[in-house]
Amino acid sequence: MAGRKVKVAVVGAGYFGSVHCRKISAIQQAELCAVVDHDESRAHRATENTRARPLASHRQLTGLADAAVVAVPTSQHYQVARDLAELGIHLLVEKPLAASTSQADSLCRLAEQRRIMLQVGHLERFNPLWRELVRQASKPRHIKVVRCGPYPGRGGDVDVVREVMVHDLDMVLKLAGAPPTSVSASGRSLCTPHLDRVETRISFASGLEAELLASRNEDRTVRRVEIVDDRGSLLLDLVERRLTRTISSGTSHEIACSTDEDPLYQQDLSFVLALCDGRRPAVSGREATRAVDLAEWVHRAASGEERH
Repeated sequence: MAGRKVKVAVVGAGYFGSVHCRKISAIQQAELCAVVDHDESRAHRATENTRARPLASHRQLTGLADAAVVAVPTSQHYQVARDLAELGIHLLVEKPLAASTSQADSLCRLAEQRRIMLQVGHLERFNPLWRELVRQASKPRHIKVVRCGPYPGRGGDVDVVREVMVHDLDMVLKLAGAPPTSVSASGRSLCTPHLDRVETRISFASGLEAELLASRNEDRTVRRVEIVDDRGSLLLDLVERRLTRTISSGTSHEIACSTDEDPLYQQDLSFVLALCDGRRPAVSGREATRAVDLAEWVHRAASGEERH
């Protein structure tokens, strides 16, 4: 695709889909060519002030798009992404890649067979605060993550592990640098038919121990990450946008970190540039499948099911 703009469609014109439309439209190397939504009025609203075509079905993208952002509900990821892959359309699929490990693995194999790019929208990978936390962590031994807030009215088609905690499972896997060896968890259904509050403890082969809490039924928003490593501890407050290092003597200092970057724009830009120059996707389907697999393990443990 070198030498021309990448024609990108957005499938799903809900909250995140409409934001993706704005980001893609702002990328010089891309052209927003179509917006797909079964609610045609939403597709029309998302294409206002653009040259993009509003469409009712993703199957209409044949011959129109080089690539697509899949921003439909998680329960629909597999079907929509599979259909688009069969059409030879490169994919950026919102996290999680799919609702199950088997579905995620199937999408990876199909993308490899069709020789299309499959990138997954693990947005925290593009958060400068998370990136700096990963850079600063020195042989982490323990990590505690809390990601809680009110129910936003979306994402309720799947449990809180796949919808919310998967962000942190992906980053913990990156910090661990090794596979998980054991998982214990508990959970409750509060505002949807699925688990809405889940606590888990995970051990990794590298020796890292992780505690995670995700809830979408709280009065206030809390997003905190605490790491104990061989230099002391790190505290990341994603709401206050502050990263603090405390050394073993008890002395603390705030670590300067850029907070001006737009993670979603950077993610979408990385996808487009990878298509332009043939580089590897920032978050591959295989990496994302590991997060889906761990999320499935946590969900089974929280549901009282054994892992097979």
